[in-house]
Amino acid sequence: MINNKKITIYLSDDEKLIIESASKLANPSISSYIRGIVLNQTRIDLTQDDTIILNNQDRDDLMRVLSKPIKPNVELRKLIN
Repeated sequence: MINNKKITIYLSDDEKLIIESASKLANPSISSYIRGIVLNQTRIDLTQDDTIILNNQDRDDLMRVLSKPIKPNVELRKLIN
């Protein structure tokens, strides 16, 4: 059995009319339309939060640093031992 949960949002008359109009074009129910839009945007937002965008110079610098072996300094060697 599916356990659906309810979320309530408040809209102005104009906002509701716009959503209803768009929903009619897409053909699902208003609930399905809103659910699809919100879930798609949520996935985008979560992906962007996990993504670091670097320019070419920063990418090259990062790759250069990662490709070099680490030479531990005295403090790091103390921690390791």
